[in-house]
Amino acid sequence: MQLIKKLTQSSIFNIILLGLVIISLIAVYVIYQDLKEAEGVIASRVNNNLNDSIINLDQVVQNGQFALVTGDRDNQNKYLNKMDERAKEFETSIRDIPYYHTFNQEFGLIRREIDRLVYNTMLLTDWIEDEDLSGERKQLFNQVLEEYHELKEMFINLSESYSDGDQEQVDNLIDNLAERIEKDLYDYHYIKSKKDDEYEEKLQAEKEQIEEALSSSELEEQKKDKAKRLAEKHLQGQIDLKNYEYHGLNLIGGPRPQQYKIRYKNNSNKLELTLNVNDEVLAHRLEDTQTEEEQESMADKKDKEKNDKFEKDKAMAKAKQFLENNVSLSPQNLNLEGLKKDEDKLLVLYRKTIDGKLIQTATVSITISLSDGTIEGFNAYSLATEDIQEVENTLMELEKNYTDQEAKERLNPENELVGDGQLVFGYSDSLYWRFPVMRNDEHYYILIDASTGEEYSISKMDYFQVNGLKYRTKSNNF
Repeated sequence: MQLIKKLTQSSIFNIILLGLVIISLIAVYVIYQDLKEAEGVIASRVNNNLNDSIINLDQVVQNGQFALVTGDRDNQNKYLNKMDERAKEFETSIRDIPYYHTFNQEFGLIRREIDRLVYNTMLLTDWIEDEDLSGERKQLFNQVLEEYHELKEMFINLSESYSDGDQEQVDNLIDNLAERIEKDLYDYHYIKSKKDDEYEEKLQAEKEQIEEALSSSELEEQKKDKAKRLAEKHLQGQIDLKNYEYHGLNLIGGPRPQQYKIRYKNNSNKLELTLNVNDEVLAHRLEDTQTEEEQESMADKKDKEKNDKFEKDKAMAKAKQFLENNVSLSPQNLNLEGLKKDEDKLLVLYRKTIDGKLIQTATVSITISLSDGTIEGFNAYSLATEDIQEVENTLMELEKNYTDQEAKERLNPENELVGDGQLVFGYSDSLYWRFPVMRNDEHYYILIDASTGEEYSISKMDYFQVNGLKYRTKSNNF
């Protein structure tokens, strides 16, 4: 009897042990599935961005070719404007790709240089609109179209390699793109319209002003001290420069030579700020320079010390507070456009409004650490005072013939409106009503020309824009 009792107890213990093993295996499987699902979501997002890039590149080339063959000046300008819009959408579609770990740091360089390509494209199309498409302008225009065509082919290869999971080939293609950019293929110094002459002269004067400031150690010390004071004011309450050492100051090349960078570093971080000659801080970036082992050790330490991570709403409030207090940007003049949570960071994109009008080219992005709420990244290159003043002057000359309600009536009734119409100042110096809609479970932005009432464009929102729309309208969490 005693033996049976012992056997029974042993069996119960084995059953319990087996149960625990099964539960553990189930837990491991669930975690594995969650990880695979997360990887799948990221892969899907990157694929979408790459596919959107290819579509937009194709449309740039198509509209450019239409502009070449049409004999009607109005149609030519219409195609040129569409080409500009698609070029900007291409730039936007690859905005997030550098943030994914599957893409090496060279893609950040590619992203910045494509900004220059789009900028120079718009200079060229402006020139053509002013003086028609003939002679030298036609030759230059063909060269630009060829650049976009070759970019499309490279992005197709990149997309296919990424879909196949060939990381080595992905890295090689990105390196090839970066090498191509280093050859200055995207810097069209010869594109220059008459109305840009005065602006170019001013930029050259500003460039010389900065070069002079950096030409001697004494002048550099003066510039360094002034830049540090501006940096301290900009970073107040976020990053204490007392913990950093000065690490250099230099001029930035490219289409806006009036900018310069100042760098600081300490044992674990590198800090970089971009300023202009008007003493405006246009961007800052905090980068971790620790090894992976040091980062993991620090992460474990923070996990033990912190009481509560920054939640999304709290991080958003921190971003608004920073913009208002440190950058003098009122939240009332900013419209939330995009939102993305990536590991322990939150990336937020705002668009500036002037008199209630969204300015398509004027954006500010913020990167917030969800571990401690630090504003690790800030980018407001397009909000330089001179650029905004130019937009304000243009807006004074524009009129809208169609109201929000009248423009809304032009929408296809099969589209489900999921937000209010907003007046947008676009790249072609025109006003549009922008409506967020859903159709077949997909989100789109539809633009209606506020002057003619005609449908201007339909663009599919990416996940970044959808998250921004949902948070802005409080329709759902992301």
